Amino acid sequence: MLARWKIRWLFTLVGGHISPILVGAQNAGIRVIDCRDERNAVFAADAVARMTGLPGVAAVTAGPGVTNTLTAMKN
Repeated sequence: MLARWKIRWLFTLVGGHISPILVGAQNAGIRVIDCRDERNAVFAADAVARMTGLPGVAAVTAGPGVTNTLTAMKN
């Protein structure tokens, strides 16, 4: 689905159960960019969306991974 939208980058903080998403993205030619934390992954995805007009994509793990995105999501 991401390749269909011509997504070029996927921002993340690598975590165990999202590894299949990251492998699939790489296999589809999407560059996976590992960030320092989930907040920065979401901010980077937002910046890409604003600069390109395409959706920005971040993949995070459950629990604390999702919680750590709240600051960026709010902004």
